[in-house]
Amino acid sequence: MPDDGGEDKNNTEVLEEIAGPSSAQDVTEEPELDERAIPLIVVSASGQEGDSPTEKIDDECSDDCESFFPTDLKSFAWQIARGMSYLSEKGLVHRDLAARNVLVGHGKALKIADFGLMRQVYHEVYEVQKQKKLPVKWMAPESLYKQIFTSKSDVWSYGVVMWEIATVGGTPYPLLGNAELMRRLKTGYRMEKPDLCSDNFYSMILDCWRQDQDERPSFQELVERLEHLMLQEVEYFDFDKVDESKDYYHVPETEENDDDENDGLE
Repeated sequence: MPDDGGEDKNNTEVLEEIAGPSSAQDVTEEPELDERAIPLIVVSASGQEGDSPTEKIDDECSDDCESFFPTDLKSFAWQIARGMSYLSEKGLVHRDLAARNVLVGHGKALKIADFGLMRQVYHEVYEVQKQKKLPVKWMAPESLYKQIFTSKSDVWSYGVVMWEIATVGGTPYPLLGNAELMRRLKTGYRMEKPDLCSDNFYSMILDCWRQDQDERPSFQELVERLEHLMLQEVEYFDFDKVDESKDYYHVPETEENDDDENDGLE
């Protein structure tokens, strides 16, 4: 098992180890390979500016990302699941999967990036040996309470990413500090269904957030479920239902949230 106190490898070194000279389609070696690539969260959040989520976003984005549609959201979820399935098959745990760490490039192709917390997994479990700052609001209960990371803890994080997609750039747990969130998760608290997503899509999110990690779907199972949804002529997102009064679109700057950002994790 790797020593958590050791130096982190850069993205290229990690990918050379797991994939050789060529990497998977949905995993990126270096963001600089496509200077037009921007974080998914920027695309989503920019869609909230103005009257419609399909409004043109900042000039820094490529022409391919000027607008996005309900079908794009399903594609985004599928592409991320496929990339994570690849990493899982290689025995890797990302540990920092979030919309901010997914890049959107040419043709709205997504690439998973930021491998700063990634670790090789042995015997299906990786246990943190040295506490450090971690992305609490994207972490699974077993990671928060026991510092244990597996592919299934990445699945939990993926559920948060699906929620970010379904809210078109909303902020997870906007009114909760991390200490309070950790208390509530123990009682089964989960984020509410976003207004614009269907019950079926939210059901997949909840499956990713099952308390027992063994009951969560694998990334390959998620890929297959999303492919099934993509083949159906059903709208799983309705932009007309976006309610910008929701708390997750208006995150207050509070001392409490700042002070306990990494309670118990550093």
